[in-house]
Amino acid sequence: DDLAATTGHAAFPPAPPKKAKREEVLAVAALRRISRDGEEEWLMVKRPKNGLLAGQWEFPCVCVWNSADSKSGKGKISAKSKAGAKKNKSEAEVPFIKSNVRSEALDSYLSSFDDTIAPALVGSRSEVGKQPVEHIFSHVRHTMWLEYGCIDVESMGGHECNSTATMTTADGREIRFMSGDDMKSVGLTSGVKKVLRAVKVAAGTGSATVHVPRKKQRTDSK
Repeated sequence: DDLAATTGHAAFPPAPPKKAKREEVLAVAALRRISRDGEEEWLMVKRPKNGLLAGQWEFPCVCVWNSADSKSGKGKISAKSKAGAKKNKSEAEVPFIKSNVRSEALDSYLSSFDDTIAPALVGSRSEVGKQPVEHIFSHVRHTMWLEYGCIDVESMGGHECNSTATMTTADGREIRFMSGDDMKSVGLTSGVKKVLRAVKVAAGTGSATVHVPRKKQRTDSK
């Protein structure tokens, strides 16, 4: 007791070091169309039933790098593409993934969608902003590079892909075009809302290269 009284907190073992968040770099496609009724709609994909944000809706996206694969040697990034990478002693180094690599990954993913709409989804997208949008969960940070495109309804061969359509990705995930009311009814995560805000700034100004400033983000478990 006397030792504890004289040494104070030094008598207790130090707290274990805080575990670094997993880092993931995502390429995200925000694809918009105007329905035959004149309503703005966005293409959304339902996440798997298990795992992070299970069953939630999101924009089509592809993970082009993650820190887990990097540590295991699976994620191979060329030295040139590491330019501009973030460095922090407590966090994994996040590389800069070239825009053509991101776009090709998205095209490959979108081309695997249902044959009735896949041809209308590939290509014809523009980058949104000069910087990625970041979103932090309790144990993972998403660095999201956004691409925006507007789809012609006629190019879909008349297939509406609405709330009653049974459209799927190659791995069986549900696909829907959603209006603002649809999004409210299913409930979007804060990360998806952040992407939508950034893209609407770009689409609303007629420019797909609007800079999206990065702000200090709070940890979000949604």
